[in-house]
Amino acid sequence: NAVGKVTEIHSSGPLRINEVMTTNRKTLLTADGTSPDWIEVMNVGGSAVNLSGYALSKNSDSANVFTFPDYQLEAGQGVLIYADSKLREDAGEEFHAPFRLSSVGDTLMLFTPAGTAIDTVNIPPLHLDSSYARISTNGWEESYMPTPGVENTEEAYRALAQPAADSPVVVSEIVSTNRTTLADANGQYYDYIELYNRSNEAVDLTGWYLSDDVDNARKWRFPQLSLGSGEYLVVFASKLDRTEDTAQLHTNFALSSEGESVVLSNAAGRIMDRVDFDLLKADVAWSRTQDGSFTASLAPTPGRANQ
Repeated sequence: NAVGKVTEIHSSGPLRINEVMTTNRKTLLTADGTSPDWIEVMNVGGSAVNLSGYALSKNSDSANVFTFPDYQLEAGQGVLIYADSKLREDAGEEFHAPFRLSSVGDTLMLFTPAGTAIDTVNIPPLHLDSSYARISTNGWEESYMPTPGVENTEEAYRALAQPAADSPVVVSEIVSTNRTTLADANGQYYDYIELYNRSNEAVDLTGWYLSDDVDNARKWRFPQLSLGSGEYLVVFASKLDRTEDTAQLHTNFALSSEGESVVLSNAAGRIMDRVDFDLLKADVAWSRTQDGSFTASLAPTPGRANQ
């Protein structure tokens, strides 16, 4: 082997290394808000595979090995492993490998439970937030359209940038010039964003994000917080950045009365909902209707169902 490289082995089975990012800055975040390197293992077969005992390491001699627990990877699905030297191998939790990847080039190997190498990749130097993506059984290329967790296509990349159609929590009301509608605990009036849990279960919002900028969707991060089924949550857009009292949350940005966007993202940075609004007069709400569309309302209903 050449120095710093591994022998190329291309998996002929259902499991393979499918995508790698070595300079993750804003593409994907962990539950604790960090942005480490990541590895995607994909099941390209026609049936589910139990990953128990399969392992990842940088070379065959490495003492730092990530070994999968009892984990069922469905056909056509991918699983992500963060490479941040914080080993976590527990099923049901984020996977973290006990090694990092180098942005100037590195190697990666996938092993069967018996210790046989079935897939390898020599990773070249990569630019910020670009990935090394598999485009065929034997072919790889640097991609500026990373697709963590899904197939490596432009269509999948575009879909990741679109709000999730099945988000359990949505933006239900926006007031961008709040003069008399709702005061905070100190009697002050600030713009606000109202969220609604339309699902049948409580949703853990810990680590989710709100923003007024589509290109910077992670402006403000939720503290530890759960929103019950059918419940509403008002967040003041005041620039005060307050998270201590979950009943009186304040973002680190304010809304423009001239109109802009409100973006809700989950803890992984996936956009769950996006609402665009135009010029709104004082104490006029941009309210979600029963069919999901929005309308200007002269009767805001913060914290409860829209009229």
